[in-house]
Amino acid sequence: MMRTRLPTLAACAALLLATVPAHADDVLALDRDGGRLLVIDHATFRLRHTVDVGTGVHEVIASADGRRAWVASYGSAQVVGHELVEVDLADGRVVRRVDTAPLLRPHGLARAGDNVYFTAELNRVLARFNPAEGRVDRIYGIGGDLAHMLELVPGGQQLLTADMLSGTVSRLDFRAGQPAPKLTSYRVGDKPEGLAVRPDGREAWVGLNGEGTVKVLDLESGEIVATLPAGSYPARIEFSRDGSLAFVVDPEASTLLVFDVATRTQRHAHRIAGLPLGMLPGARADRIVLSLVEAGAVVEVDVETGEVLRRVEVGQLSDGIALAETAAAGR
Repeated sequence: MMRTRLPTLAACAALLLATVPAHADDVLALDRDGGRLLVIDHATFRLRHTVDVGTGVHEVIASADGRRAWVASYGSAQVVGHELVEVDLADGRVVRRVDTAPLLRPHGLARAGDNVYFTAELNRVLARFNPAEGRVDRIYGIGGDLAHMLELVPGGQQLLTADMLSGTVSRLDFRAGQPAPKLTSYRVGDKPEGLAVRPDGREAWVGLNGEGTVKVLDLESGEIVATLPAGSYPARIEFSRDGSLAFVVDPEASTLLVFDVATRTQRHAHRIAGLPLGMLPGARADRIVLSLVEAGAVVEVDVETGEVLRRVEVGQLSDGIALAETAAAGR
């Protein structure tokens, strides 16, 4: 009789570990006044790490492999910030602090390849931090006053800034392959802040705090093709992963607005207590994750009903949030 040799328990365990990612994606949240980065397991909504990064931190972004994060130290009313803080997400520690001076008040963040781009509000420039070299190696004048939010157009060769005091959106286009990008400025209206690009790269949606509208900017023609009523203060905009829905938060009214992108019509207006601000798509298509500035929390919300499904307390003045996609990296 033939005998089949059974695998040992250790071999089974090794096989299991080899086939299951070491960790799921992380939600990165900021405690602005407390000066902390909070690393939250996206699947379980449980806190993994709390990292002291410095006061006045406004925005955060993750590396392509989900192993590192960069935090923009914007500062406060009394202190002008000038740092990018790099964090190792595996063990929750600060790796290095990059002094961006004389570039002051770094805010909007975007990643193209391995490089991190940031707006320096007081300098009217966009700059590039090269992690491999550990320095800021490119500075681009944009001319827009108070360039706040920053978005990368799909394809990785165009960047957009929302210039709050100029009433413009600036586009830096690197597609020609020249050392200096082509700079184009689009006048969009009063106090643009919220900014998001459709996943297909065709349109940018711009929230105008001074008008209570969202303008739809066609990125091929450079024309405003639609104006949508959007509460009183449409401070942030985000798209669903498939691009079918657009989400707009109005922190003044503590409201989440849900738009159908194809028809450009509003589907829902959900009251979310605690002043929502930061946004990112949820783990499921019918979920969205929000930071609550006043409540100091991060919540997962049902897109259709507006029900808060899960919640994590993160401290005072929760601001920017981001997703570190780590499952593919097998951290």
